[in-house]
Parts: sequence; C-alpha cells; structure tokens
Amino acid sequence: GDTYLVAQNASYMSCQNCPVGWKISSSRIEAHIGEYAYVNSPIIRIFGIPVLWLPYLVIPIKNTRQSGLLAPGFFSNSIDGTIINASYFWAIDRSHDATFSETNYQNRGIKSGLEYRFMNDENSSGLLNANFINDLIYGHDPRYQKPDPRYYNIVDPQFGTSRSPQNALSRYAFHFEDHFELPDQFVQNTEINAVRDTHYQIDFPKEIKGYGDAALEDRFSLTKNFENSHASIDVSMYQNLLQPDSLGSNSDAIHRLPEIRYSLLPGGILNSDLLLGLDINYLNVARTSPNYDGNIALLANDPGSPNLYRTGQRLSIHPNLSYPFSVGKVLDILPEVGYEETDYQFGYSAKPSTYRRY
Repeated sequence: GDTYLVAQNASYMSCQNCPVGWKISSSRIEAHIGEYAYVNSPIIRIFGIPVLWLPYLVIPIKNTRQSGLLAPGFFSNSIDGTIINASYFWAIDRSHDATFSETNYQNRGIKSGLEYRFMNDENSSGLLNANFINDLIYGHDPRYQKPDPRYYNIVDPQFGTSRSPQNALSRYAFHFEDHFELPDQFVQNTEINAVRDTHYQIDFPKEIKGYGDAALEDRFSLTKNFENSHASIDVSMYQNLLQPDSLGSNSDAIHRLPEIRYSLLPGGILNSDLLLGLDINYLNVARTSPNYDGNIALLANDPGSPNLYRTGQRLSIHPNLSYPFSVGKVLDILPEVGYEETDYQFGYSAKPSTYRRY
C-alpha cells in the first residue's frame, strides 16, 4: 500500500535536493511511511566513502516529533575527567517539549538537567533551563575556600579569610526567558538568571550566559506602542559576580526598580510644519545594603570624595521643536531646538537632591 515500501539495493539520505553529505546503503530497506525504516546490513557512507557497517538498523521516518533517547555524548578534560551525557526528549505536544539529561563527570559527580520549551504562537514563546550537581571538587577549590584578592577591598568578606573544605557542594544554575506579543500592541519580555556561586558560569559556560560578565541580570519589561508614542516599564535586578566570597551575600548589588520611559514622536502643531517631540525618563536605583560606598563621615564633609552614592531617583524631561524644510529637491534640512532638565534625589540627608539643565 501507500504506507509500506520495500526497496532492494537502495539508499537512504536526509534530503533529495541538497548535496549528499551522508547516506545509508543497503541490500534491502523495508519502510513503513510515517513510522520506521528497517535496514538490513546497512553501510554508512560519508561523501561516498564507506565508514561503518552494521548488521541491522532502525531509522525513524516520522513526520512529527517523537519522544525518545537522544544520542549520548562523550567528552573529556583535565579538570572534570571523562564526561558522559545521556538525555531523554519528551515531545509533550506540538507546542511544548522537555529534555531531561544526566551527565556523569568522572571527578565532579552526576549533574541533572532540564530544558523546557513552549510556544503559544509564532510570536510568543519561552524557555527554561535548570541544572544541579553535588560537586565533589569545588568544595576543595581555592576559589571557594579563600576570598578573591581582586575584590577583597571592595566588599568585606562575610566568612573571614578562609573557609573549610567540603567533600560535596551543591551547585545550580537557572535560566528562564519568554517573549509575548499581547493584544493592543503590548509586548512583554522576561529573563531570569541565577547561579549558586559566582564561578558556575566559568566552570559550565554552555549552561548559562554570563561568562566574563560582572553580573547576571534578571529583567522584566512591558512596552506599549501607540500611533504616535511609545511607553515602557523596565525592571532589572542583578546578581553581583565580583564578590570576594563566591557564595556571599548579594546585598551590594544595584537594581533598577523600575525605569519608566515615554516618548512622543515628533508631530505637527496645529496642522503646521512645526514638529513637537517629548522624551520622559524616570529611574529608581536601589539595593538592600547602605545607599553609599565608603565612609559616611567623608560623604558628609566632602560630597566630592571618592565615596559614591549608589541609590536614588532620576527624572529627565526633554521636549524639543524641529522644523524640516527642503532646499530645492536635493537638500533636506532639519533644524532642532530642545531643552532638557534632569533632577536627582538621593537617600542621604547631606545631599538630598541636585539637578542638571541644558
């Protein structure tokens, strides 16, 4: 029938209209369309060269995603030793899937992983990644046992000058992101990143971004596009990676809670060619530790000292006028005049506020 085929002295390849990189040749291929192909004594050829013979092979030829085991991975390096990875793919439905993985590190132990993906429609989707390991070697790592001397003078270490070694130390990484295009031209984006220790993304750089960065960012944004304007609210929180203690407090991290923007696109005034535009920006910067770095007495006596304000609010308003015109048909000119005022409010009584105008 149309769903069952038998071919003698045949070949199987991944596509018909592309250059042949690999193919499987066999004396007999029995194919159940939409299910599996059963191949007797297959020879795997790469660019026409035979590289492997097998006594028997079963190939899925389904036109839908299928749950099942994925090909194992084998790796090795001087720190982790031999690494063996096994994964299972679960095709939940057309819009959702998950991959469960177990990775055995010869020196570190077993790490469990999960990846979950979803898609509501062609413009809205999301991804979650999570990994966990009881690490057998990180607890003996000097990076864990002693403060990082590069950052020792920035933030006082929470654990003194050293920490006792651990035979096994729990470590994890978490990443989530989504993008939704909502009704009425609203757009929402979320990204969450977290690690147990500040060296995780260095030891496992493919699992979470942030290698070489000063901080990991958690971010939520909601934007709205109008016919002649744009508005947005943005919240960002950070995990400081430049700490002397790799498991230390995150109290010195600085966060945007929130930032609000509004922009009015240049438009005509009273049906004239004179255009009015407007940009408004509000930002609140916060953290859980004191709102300054350094000595409070120095701040009071010398506001221009190296001690830095770390928290406060900022409001910026920038209206502008422009008048476009053309010289002949070869030159367009857009003169513009504007005014900007920026006001700052600090949570410190000796210098509660300041402003800038131009």
